[in-house]
Amino acid sequence: MAAAAVARHPARFRSLSTLPMSSLKGVPAELERAAGMGHVGTMVYGRPEDLFLDDPVYDDFFGAASEIGQPVFIHPQLPSRAVRDASYRGFDPMTELALATFGWGWHMDTATAALRLILRGALDRHPDLQVVLGHRGETLLIWLDRADSISRSTRPRRGELGSTGRSCPFPTATSTGHKSGGGNKHRPASRGHNQSFRPLYLTGPSSSPLCSSGMSRMASRV
Repeated sequence: MAAAAVARHPARFRSLSTLPMSSLKGVPAELERAAGMGHVGTMVYGRPEDLFLDDPVYDDFFGAASEIGQPVFIHPQLPSRAVRDASYRGFDPMTELALATFGWGWHMDTATAALRLILRGALDRHPDLQVVLGHRGETLLIWLDRADSISRSTRPRRGELGSTGRSCPFPTATSTGHKSGGGNKHRPASRGHNQSFRPLYLTGPSSSPLCSSGMSRMASRV
C-alpha cells in the first residue's frame, strides 16, 4: 500500500491517489479520504470513460480537488481507437504501438486534455486548482505562445461560464527532484533515489493569459 510505504520512508517517498472516475458520485469523498491518508495529490487520465476531463461531469471533482488542495496529475493514456486508426496505422504492430504511446500519441492526448481544461474555463472556475503535467509539459512547454493565442481568442466565451480571468501554467512533474523556472538544464537522478513528487515549473511573461500569475502556485509537497 502506497500510504504505508510513505509512512515507513517519509524522507524518500510521496504518493498519489487514484480515483474511481467511472463512478463520479463518490469521487469527492474518496479524494478527501485519500488526502487524509497522506496522499499529496491524485492521478487521473485525461480522458476517463472516453470523455475529456473538461466535460462538465467532472467539474465537481475539480471543485473538490481545488477546495482541499489536492494537485491533479494528468497521466498519459492510449489514444482512442478512432485517433489511432487515423494517425498511427500503416506500420508493423510494434511501431504502431510505439508511435501511439511513448513515441508521440500519449503526449498529444494529454496536452489536448490540458488545453481543453483551459478553454472550458476550469482553472477560472476553480482558482486554487493545481494541475500537473509530466514529460516536460507534454509538449506544451514549447507551445505556450500558440496556447496563449487560443486562450486569448476564447476568453470572452470563457467569461460566459463565470470566468474570473485567471489562467495558470501547468507545472510538470519529474522524477529527478530538480525544478526549473525556465531554461535551467534538466539533470537526471539515479533511479530509485530522490523520486519524490516535485514540480518543474512552466513559466512565461506575466502578461500572458496562461501565465497571469507568472508561476504556478503549486507547492512541491516535500
